[in-house]
Amino acid sequence: MVNVAASPVTIVGLFEDRIDAEDALLAMRRSQEHPDQVSLLIRASSHTGEEEEATDNVARALVNTALDAVGNWLQGLTSVIVPERGTYLAAGPLGAALTGIAIEHETPVHHPELPAPQGGEAISLLHTFVEFGFGNDEASYLEHRLAAGAVIVALTSSQRVRLQASRRVFADYNAVHIGQARTDAMLAAEASALLAAGPEASQSGDVIVADAVATIRHLCEAVAEIPGYSGICGSDIIDTTGRGSGVVHDLLGDDGGDGGPVVRYVVVAFGGLLGLGRHFVAIPRELVDVAGRPVKTQIDRETVHRSPRFDPSAPFSRRLESAICGYFQTKPYWE
Repeated sequence: MVNVAASPVTIVGLFEDRIDAEDALLAMRRSQEHPDQVSLLIRASSHTGEEEEATDNVARALVNTALDAVGNWLQGLTSVIVPERGTYLAAGPLGAALTGIAIEHETPVHHPELPAPQGGEAISLLHTFVEFGFGNDEASYLEHRLAAGAVIVALTSSQRVRLQASRRVFADYNAVHIGQARTDAMLAAEASALLAAGPEASQSGDVIVADAVATIRHLCEAVAEIPGYSGICGSDIIDTTGRGSGVVHDLLGDDGGDGGPVVRYVVVAFGGLLGLGRHFVAIPRELVDVAGRPVKTQIDRETVHRSPRFDPSAPFSRRLESAICGYFQTKPYWE
């Protein structure tokens, strides 16, 4: 029988060293922790100037500061600009609350411990911690340590076994502070719904959602589950004139509306020598004929090779997805 708490609880670990935070997240991943219950908050930039200028740098900040080993495992990884605070990477329930929970409440929930803004000061981070049940003093401490460069990793769950395991992980990997708060069940449910809805649904007036990692996963390992795609990974790919454009390196997709894998992009690898210096591009699925072997594209080789570069080891940014669709003049699948 699963040991269930009376209501959801959020355990936070505050790390001064990003390597310790990454090791803790890796340990949670190895223990098969549900990624939609795991939160990450980390400062990506201290820029507080014009929002437009900050937004121009977000895609680079997203890739440069995401924790590489877990970037594709975390759910809803998003880059947000918090006015007067800078740019942050946020993921999981805390990230969903920071970027979107405000739009779910017609009447804001009253929190007697939450102070009023002072002189236009942005309190989105503080408000998020208090929403999740932390007292004002602890919430303020977490916000200030986060602003100073610390990393917050958290687990929101109703299962005592998972909560106890997360506390042990945080302690084992040198968390300088471990906090615990009882979280409103409706708030936790709304955060889960926002994560499932995807990054385009997570917006509020308090923060600017500047970029997000799409809910895309690598599908070559699950290709047997997708009718019509057998043998595609590793196959040659040719253009309309029969010239080779590269090989199919991977398939990218999501679970679609019915829960089954849906391919959104075909990743093509080309160039390099013995795998070194190889280039990767992601082509929208509708431009690729996957029925035969070799695979065929509806576009010429030069157009494929000039398309925006894709990094298989980095989180797949929604901004990059938009750039790819714009380059190939295809309609984004999320619209």
